[in-house]
Amino acid sequence: LHLKKIPPIPVTFFILLFLKYSNFGAKLMMRKVLGIFVGVILCVLLILGAEVLSHLMYTPPAGIDPTDMEQLKAQLKEVPVVVLLWVVLGHFVALFCGNWVGLKISGGHRPTAYTISGIMALMVVFNSIALLHPLWFVILDGLAVLLALVLPLKLVPEKTT
Repeated sequence: LHLKKIPPIPVTFFILLFLKYSNFGAKLMMRKVLGIFVGVILCVLLILGAEVLSHLMYTPPAGIDPTDMEQLKAQLKEVPVVVLLWVVLGHFVALFCGNWVGLKISGGHRPTAYTISGIMALMVVFNSIALLHPLWFVILDGLAVLLALVLPLKLVPEKTT
């Protein structure tokens, strides 16, 4: 057997073979990892969409340098409350959808939702610290993250196998 004569096979083919012929435990593990990955990606994309819509609702004045944190912090004080509420709602919807999809993919495996929520909560905390959001925003955003974790856990049954 000469390895140089074997044609290259795409990695996806090996993944499909692995899922088809591997044991049951490995398939479950792959579903859990895939659930976390897809859930986080979905959250990020939906939050990006909510942020874009919030910037359409309130456009910052011309001349703001997006790389200067001091200008961004000063500008955040002038953003209307409705726009900040939209961001909180966007975080809730994004995390709810990410947790729900992650739970569906993983077969209702609870740590999948805990992991997705933990990753997204860290991002929310980092954003709140970096930009110094108002206290009411941080509290509402934290409650939204908790609610977006609890609701999908109630809606998606946990499979036992």
